Amino acid sequence: MANSTPVYTRSAAASAHHDLQPVTLCDLGTIDASATIDCSKASVFYAASITGTITVTFSNVPVGGEVIVDLKSHATPPTVTWAGVDAWLGSVAAPTWQASSTTRIRLTNNGHQVVGSFMEQYHA
Repeated sequence: MANSTPVYTRSAAASAHHDLQPVTLCDLGTIDASATIDCSKASVFYAASITGTITVTFSNVPVGGEVIVDLKSHATPPTVTWAGVDAWLGSVAAPTWQASSTTRIRLTNNGHQVVGSFMEQYHA
């Protein structure tokens, strides 16, 4: 992981109490073959470029917590294998990419399995 930067934001639960919850951002840089994302290092990850056929492996997704991952593709959408994700919310298939878009996924760990969910896809 290239850079980790701590920042603070309000969680939905904390908003009522005006408490700030730590969120750490991590820049993954370019992923062109494989990447291992250690979720104990940050809670939000961003890759500015993913290309080709890649494998993204997740480890240490916090039990009861969540991790957000933004991955940006370019002219040719990548083919991605997700290692460390046990299921996708709603029994849907893992997300696929459109050209020149950013895909945001959310990972949660209920103590029994890591569940991924497709949050949104937008064009840059």
